[in-house]
Amino acid sequence: MAMLTVHIDKWALFNMLFSAIEVAKTECIGWLFGSAPTSLCKYYRIVNAIPLQFLKVRRNSEVELHDRGIAQTDNLINVLPTFKYPRIGGFHSHVEWGNTQPPLHLSNTDIQFMIDWDKKIEIIVGVMKNRKHILWGRQKDGSICGSSGKYFFHLYAYTLVESEGEQYSLTLPIVAPASLRFLRKSS
Repeated sequence: MAMLTVHIDKWALFNMLFSAIEVAKTECIGWLFGSAPTSLCKYYRIVNAIPLQFLKVRRNSEVELHDRGIAQTDNLINVLPTFKYPRIGGFHSHVEWGNTQPPLHLSNTDIQFMIDWDKKIEIIVGVMKNRKHILWGRQKDGSICGSSGKYFFHLYAYTLVESEGEQYSLTLPIVAPASLRFLRKSS
């Protein structure tokens, strides 16, 4: 069986980065739209990422969604003809706190949130202060990272797999060549 990958379109990646720096000292959260793997295509394709602004609480370490906001967002998405791709997952940021680097893995809360909202994929956007300029690129572990302005970003993609009745996170390699080329040129 071929290894699953995550292909992120340029504007979807940019939307995640913009959302993360908009609230840089606290977490951002949003939905991912695209297509899931099929028997012919062994990858997730992320075509859009939309931040959620309807939150009850936004803290450094977590956010709490407001049910009314979720319903309003879903209602709007369902009537817009341009949303031909379904919601397949979400993204959120983990931010640096003082000198403490953000965790770049899914917490138990993140995993439960994926299960509760039937999210097939989750992307974590790690946001740190830019201590030295690093060109955007793909890492050996399949993540992507790089510097833009005064921030350093590190993105990981996860899906859930079941083993012995428990859900565990599985890291998926990210493929985003057009995005990375553009980000390298602009930095």
